[in-house]
Amino acid sequence: MAALAGTAAVVVVPGAAQACSCVPPPPPKKAVADYDVVFAGTVAHVEDPQAGARIMSGGGAVHYTFALDAVAKGPRAAEVQVSSAAGGGSCGANFRKGRRYLVFAYYGNDFERIEDADTLWTNLCTPNERLKPDEALPIAARPVAADEIVGPPLNPPAPGPPAALVAAGLLLVVALTAGIVLLAKSRSAPGR
Repeated sequence: MAALAGTAAVVVVPGAAQACSCVPPPPPKKAVADYDVVFAGTVAHVEDPQAGARIMSGGGAVHYTFALDAVAKGPRAAEVQVSSAAGGGSCGANFRKGRRYLVFAYYGNDFERIEDADTLWTNLCTPNERLKPDEALPIAARPVAADEIVGPPLNPPAPGPPAALVAAGLLLVVALTAGIVLLAKSRSAPGR
C-alpha cells in the first residue's frame, strides 16, 4: 500500500510544464565551432520594448548590448548587440544588466527562421553561461584590448541582395533577350 501511495504522489504531482524544451547543448569547448560569434562580456544595456507591459505579446525581441572582455570567435569589437526572444516560453535567453556571461551567438532570425545578416541572436538552448566577474573562461579566448578593437560595435557581414530581387533581375534579362530575338526575327522575315 505504501508503494501505491508513492506512485500516486508521483502521478498527482507532475513536474513543472515548460513551453521551451532544448536538447542539452554540447560543452562550451565543442560548441564554439557551431556558432558565428562567441565572446565573454558584461551586459551594458538592455532594450526590452515590452518592459512594463501588463500583457506580453509573443514574438517580441529583447536586445542586449555587451561590453566585451574576450573573444573566442568572431570580430573583435568593444561592444556587441545580441537579440533574443522575449521570455523563456519562447526560448528567449535572459541576461541581466551588470552581469558577465559567456555568449554563443549566430546570425539569423529566431522568429522567421530566415537568414538575417544584420542581427546576432542567441536563445535558451545555446550553451551560454553566467560568469563571475573574474572567472576564467572554459574556452580559449583572447582578451579584448583597447588598441586591438577594429571599428565600431560588431560589424556584421554585409548582406547580399535579396533573393527576390536577384530572381526579378534574371527574369527581366530573359524577357528582354527574348523580346530582342523575336523583334530581330520579325524584321528579317521575308515579305516585310
